[in-house]
Amino acid sequence: MKPPQHTVAEQEILGSILTDNNCIVNVSSIITPECFYKKAHKNIYDVMLLLFDSQNEVDIITVSDKLNALGILAECGGTHYLTTLQKETFSTAKLESHCNIVLEKFKLREIIKHSQGYIEQASKNEDSGEILERVSSLPVQLIRDNTSDLAWRDVTHDVMDLIDSKIEMTGIATNIERLNKCTGGLQSGDLIILAGRPSHGKSALAMQFGQQAARDGHSVGIISLEMRPQDFALRCLANELRIDSRRLKSGNLSDVETVKLANHVGLFAEYPIRLKRMTSCTLYDVRAIARMWKRKFNMKLLIIDYLQLMDLTGGSTTNEAYGIITKGMKHLSGELDIPVILLSQLSRANEKEHRKPKLSDLRDSGNIEQDADLVIFVHNPEHDSVNDQEECLLIVAKQRNGPTGTIRTMFMKSWAGFENLVYE
Repeated sequence: MKPPQHTVAEQEILGSILTDNNCIVNVSSIITPECFYKKAHKNIYDVMLLLFDSQNEVDIITVSDKLNALGILAECGGTHYLTTLQKETFSTAKLESHCNIVLEKFKLREIIKHSQGYIEQASKNEDSGEILERVSSLPVQLIRDNTSDLAWRDVTHDVMDLIDSKIEMTGIATNIERLNKCTGGLQSGDLIILAGRPSHGKSALAMQFGQQAARDGHSVGIISLEMRPQDFALRCLANELRIDSRRLKSGNLSDVETVKLANHVGLFAEYPIRLKRMTSCTLYDVRAIARMWKRKFNMKLLIIDYLQLMDLTGGSTTNEAYGIITKGMKHLSGELDIPVILLSQLSRANEKEHRKPKLSDLRDSGNIEQDADLVIFVHNPEHDSVNDQEECLLIVAKQRNGPTGTIRTMFMKSWAGFENLVYE
């Protein structure tokens, strides 16, 4: 079976350039010489680019002369073939379409070529995590390599439009109003560290962020190393209905609550949330799952709960190993152009010293502080109290493109939710 190719489209592209030199500008913005299947066509296009870059005319005479100087004119079909390419090109109107066809065939050949390599590597019993990482990254790389750049003028206009519109929210909104004002929402391409001591509510807050995003129509992916999907859904449902989670789980509901549940569960079940429970998880696993969710469900927000439960696969120290993970998560957020929320534990230092947490309290910090765009500490000094309502602080300890500060909220223990606190 022949590899994917389209010889006629390749010929039309080369003929268009010989007919009108201006075509090479558009062609070179879409495809490279490697995209051509026929070696002769690749060599001809290589010479065309060389001539164009040196500000020479690109025509039958200059191209054939350069090919002859390189000793490859005959194997490229000679001057007669170049003349045929030009004569049989009647219009350049479909040039972009032809370029896209050649690019698509090249992508298919690359997928086939790499797949054969993966099979060979797997047959040699190489590390499965590394092979899966390469498998999952290939389609994203092929897409990313064809993305267009932006002129500075266009970027500036976009910024001015944003300023003129006076829109405060530039990212995915949370349900914490003052946090939205401070951050502008959860920003695409950002690595967001949500950290706190056990039982202070970091998982509940991450859950609430994801729930609000889904409520607003954004597809959300959640990888949990701690909680079963059923338990997660139960907590989300309790949060949605503002009903005590223990009574909801036992079915001990009042008539009003039963009706409330019946009225909301249908809509709740349709939230665009994907859940993955993993007892063991590496950076390779997260990348593979995230890329799949992005391709299949156009995921807009990823939440990982939590860093210290992930398997370490590199680094000579624990700090270095976690640094590799956070750097990988930062790259993933940029690659997929989504906010990535990574939960993390804090050391005991702030509890022992009876103070608010600070960046140095990030447990096994590695490069967490350096890689993160936004760091939020969940600080609940009253978490051991018997009260159902506790004032909880959300401390924005780092924000790469904005202010830091402390936001007061009310944490509702019975349904594990954070409420906006009315400021006097």
